[in-house]
Amino acid sequence: SLASTHLKRSKTYISAPEQQSFDRNDVNVALQNAFGMNGNAEFILSQLKNKTTVIFDDIETWWIKSSNGSTAIDYIVELIEKFGANHYFVLSCNIHSFDIIRKTSSIEKQLLTTVIVPPLSKVELKKIVLARHKTAVVDLTYLNQTVSMESKKTDSFVSDLYSRSKGNVGATLNMWIGNIDSSKDDDLFLRKPATVIFPDIENPKWKTLLYHVTIHGRIKSQHIERLFNGDDWVIETLNELEKSELLSKRSTSTYVVHKAARPYIEKWLKDIKLLN
Repeated sequence: SLASTHLKRSKTYISAPEQQSFDRNDVNVALQNAFGMNGNAEFILSQLKNKTTVIFDDIETWWIKSSNGSTAIDYIVELIEKFGANHYFVLSCNIHSFDIIRKTSSIEKQLLTTVIVPPLSKVELKKIVLARHKTAVVDLTYLNQTVSMESKKTDSFVSDLYSRSKGNVGATLNMWIGNIDSSKDDDLFLRKPATVIFPDIENPKWKTLLYHVTIHGRIKSQHIERLFNGDDWVIETLNELEKSELLSKRSTSTYVVHKAARPYIEKWLKDIKLLN
């Protein structure tokens, strides 16, 4: 992540608690869990060593697109306003979610800098993918040629991934791993990526849930209750989407977009004008 790459000092990641009310107490509980301390968020931050780096990862998981759904984020903004001179605060967010959250919360009020991480170039993507492959210390071939920076066949494979992922490094790495196969002799090789045609989904329930899972980062029982009043059709449709492998189940009540499907779902949501 950007924080891991550029912030060399010690840092603490703050994740939204599993049980959420989307209010100020979510922030209190998250900081208690992260630092192993009692008390509210303000007390905990006041006790930390000066210039501690606090990273609120995936801000979209702290928010819900409903009435008063930005309460937790607005409280985080208050904390940054009060303790910004004492500590470093870093917030990360899905670009599609951020476009909505900034219009419905006070999040931009305290952001000194907003860094939009652009898609990587094909050359940058190739370096990252092969560096990650090198750490695995395994031999790998593509079309009977050893995978390497110099290989034209490897370059062709990465070009294919690049055109599909649009330079998204996470999507590219998932595709890379997903196309590794083994022979009868247990030799590892890369398969040529299959052509993926995203279905023209007409079911309005599928559209609604795929949109909400994308902008919220996940859908849990609390989302279902708050957004849909706990309607039975939601669980039924989530199960259908899991069977279709568009969503995956992280726990008994939490669904997320399947990693391999994410770039295709986001593109489709843009095509049908649900995302900018």
